[in-house]
Parts: sequence; C-alpha cells; structure tokens
Amino acid sequence: MAEKVAVGSDLCLAEALALSRIGLVLLAKMVQIRPKSSSACSAAAGCLPIDRVASRPELPRYVGQSLADWDTFCRTLIAMRGDLSSSGSARAWYPILGQPLDQERGCEDDFTGVDVLRAIALARLLLPAEVEVRAPLATLGAKLAQVALDFGASHLGYAAVDGQLPDDPLVAPAAMLDELLNGCLRTLPRDGPKQP
Repeated sequence: MAEKVAVGSDLCLAEALALSRIGLVLLAKMVQIRPKSSSACSAAAGCLPIDRVASRPELPRYVGQSLADWDTFCRTLIAMRGDLSSSGSARAWYPILGQPLDQERGCEDDFTGVDVLRAIALARLLLPAEVEVRAPLATLGAKLAQVALDFGASHLGYAAVDGQLPDDPLVAPAAMLDELLNGCLRTLPRDGPKQP
C-alpha cells in the first residue's frame, strides 16, 4: 500500500479502511510520502502555519464532511473523489464538527482531536492531490490546526480581520490568528535550539 501512496495512486475502500485502523504516527508518515501538489507549502521551504491562513474567503469553493464511523467516512471520501477532481465546482475539503474542539466538552462527545487528525490524514490520502484539505482554525483551535499540517492539511481557513464573523465554518476571529502567529514565533527550529 505504501507504494501506491508514494506514487499518488487512488486507494480502494479496503485500503482506506486498513489505513483508518493503523496508528496515528504511521498514518502521518503515509501522508508524508504522498506526492505534494504544486501549490503545497512546504515546511522545509520555510513556510510557517501563519502563511496558510487567508485574510478573506476566496476561491476555491469547498465542501465539508461530517465525521462518522470510518467505513462511512471512507466510502463518502471515495465517492467525493471523482466529483472533486472532475467537476471543478469544489476544490477544497474540510471536516465538519458540531462545535469547536477547544470548548468545554464532556465525556460523551463523539470525536476527539485524534479522530480529527485521522480524518484529515485519510482525506489527504484519498482525495486528489490538487484538492486542498483544510483544517479550520475556528473549529480545531490554533494548536490542533498546526498539528493537522503534519497530517495532510494544506490550509487553515480564514481570519476575520475586520472583526465580523460571517456564518462560515472556515472563518476564525482575528484573536485566533494572533494565537497562531505567537505559536509560530515560539517554535524551535527542527534541528533544535542553537548552542552557545
């Protein structure tokens, strides 16, 4: 299966379900070996998470998908695959959550941050490379959204810089943009702290 992922071949439902059951670290590694689209921003090229936030919603249009059991989730992604690559009407995907993950949540909540990261990774592995996978700041929060970039997310949504929040799941308050920026500035380089 790793060979198919490495060359960007479409995965079948059985392969998708097998991926939905592997460990999160291995799933992230599978995402890393997938060919990148020409518009993907690379961390190695110095692209920070803040660079993946737009100031206002622009093209491409997008389609959201609710999280469900992994069989239903993977079947829906595979069904979307053809529509997203051929129709041109929707060129981005994002996970739909009932409420932001950072809000007070009880033990009875259906999905965790791990589930969301798994959903984002599966979307990146099952959808065509030219389709953006978005990890919306507004629902994931700044910290999980940044982690989602290592699981295949290519975009973090939009910031409402004018203070107005339209009824759009991909638009986050400007304060969240500040939190993301401050988190980026505190991040250590990948090769560790500099020695004196």
